[in-house]
Amino acid sequence: MSVEEQTPYHTITADGSTTVFAYPFKILDETHLDVTVDGAAQVLGVDYTVDGVGEDEGGEITFFTAPSNGLDVDMVRDMPLDRAFNYEALGVFNPDEVDADFDRIWLAMQQVRGLIERAGSNALLLPLVATLASNRLPEPEGNSFLGWNSAGDEIVNKIAVDLTGVVISAFWEALLEAGTVEEARTLLGLGALATLSTVGTGQITDGAVTPAKLAAQAAYTLLGNATAGSASPTAVSLSDDLSLDSGSLQVLAARKVPATVSNTSIDFSASDAGRCIRKTSTATPTYTVQPATHAADDVITVQNLGASGNITIAQGSGVTLQLAGGASTGNRTVAPGGIAYIYFDSATHAVVSGAGVT
Repeated sequence: MSVEEQTPYHTITADGSTTVFAYPFKILDETHLDVTVDGAAQVLGVDYTVDGVGEDEGGEITFFTAPSNGLDVDMVRDMPLDRAFNYEALGVFNPDEVDADFDRIWLAMQQVRGLIERAGSNALLLPLVATLASNRLPEPEGNSFLGWNSAGDEIVNKIAVDLTGVVISAFWEALLEAGTVEEARTLLGLGALATLSTVGTGQITDGAVTPAKLAAQAAYTLLGNATAGSASPTAVSLSDDLSLDSGSLQVLAARKVPATVSNTSIDFSASDAGRCIRKTSTATPTYTVQPATHAADDVITVQNLGASGNITIAQGSGVTLQLAGGASTGNRTVAPGGIAYIYFDSATHAVVSGAGVT
């Protein structure tokens, strides 16, 4: 039989009461018809039934529940693009089978042409799968582009960001247009550092932070007002109290506690303030606190990491070592695994606390 020229898709707008909708094209099986309502896939046998299979002029679908008023009901031929018959050499010639097989080719070509036509509008574009909320393209909008929504189940219009009205300074414009990293560094005022790939202590001059300052962890300065209401900022030491309108702010420099291993007896020096002196062997060294060596608020940490052997913290002549939490004074002992903190409240008096300390 012949195949009529047909458009293999049809759309009808529902009125809220009609349940029967005609499709004016041929299908060879009821499963060869895709039905959507407002882009949402409908299920054969659950939402609707199909009549007119094999009829040249098409047939009808019947909904169990009428689609809501104003919604588009789309009916599209969607037959599998395969060949159902297998011809055997010297087999029986059945003209009906051959005719039907050729009909499928023309129906499939109409189907492909229909997909191409509909892809040029806001019609069906994507295959109908259960995970899609809609396979319909949105209406075209100016200055927009197509993209998936946040749920990943529908293509929507995305608004392009308009940067034409954004104003930046001449400095940032030049920085953004810098052709090289070195040029950008020069614009940032890095001077001689602009052309260096790495920066070491050799590039830190006395005008900034010197290697000596870094090594000694010396106190740095801030520009600020030590007195509220001062007209211009002055150098304020990090060890100073900064006077505020109410109360005061003590500026502290947070840092790690560097450690030194000493498995022999030593006298503490001024440079041991802020450091940890530790023993790692089974020796029994004596660490002596000498007078006029430390100042108020100095702190020394003593740690015994040896498997055995105590550390003795001895008070030198003119120095008083007081055990925290009581009035006991004199030499202190740090047992293996113990740690002690020596806090100087004056140059001649310190309090010793910690764990494993007697």
